[in-house]
Amino acid sequence: SLAGIMLTQRDKDVRLPPGRTEDKRLLRGCGRFVADIELPQQLAACLHRSPHAHARICRIDVTPALKLPGIKAVYTAVDLDAAGITDMPRTKMWMDTSPPIPSRPILARDTVRFVGEGIALVVGVSPELAREAAELIDVEFEPLSPLTNMREASEFCFDWEAGDRKAVDHAFSNAFHTTS
Repeated sequence: SLAGIMLTQRDKDVRLPPGRTEDKRLLRGCGRFVADIELPQQLAACLHRSPHAHARICRIDVTPALKLPGIKAVYTAVDLDAAGITDMPRTKMWMDTSPPIPSRPILARDTVRFVGEGIALVVGVSPELAREAAELIDVEFEPLSPLTNMREASEFCFDWEAGDRKAVDHAFSNAFHTTS
């Protein structure tokens, strides 16, 4: 939080709360960000994202994007699947038994499930060119009804439990006091 940061009129004396060492350089415009890095032969990527909350993907045409000079590649879920890249990496659960983990595709395959879900990744020689090419991708959708109500959405969730139910029930039934 910026609470606790005080700038004088000359912006020379900056008092920072303990533990925040980055604020002084950021407030003075001396920060360094990934977008500031320029390397030889550097490429940039941009996602073509879904405008729909829920829709079936009927067709994707990346040809117009690939025709732009300076575009090196355009990837869809079909390309990732062919390369054996399917879902986002998952971390190991800390428990002995793990709950079912839903599929989290890197790029939408057949259906988009939220506004902004990535459909295609464009790689080009500059961020501006990659963005321009991403806008040229033509996707045909069949809109589906989105779930916008939490009660309805909870019907699509799953129940999961781990442990020894009998031992837990026994512990509660013999407890001196329980709170719920």
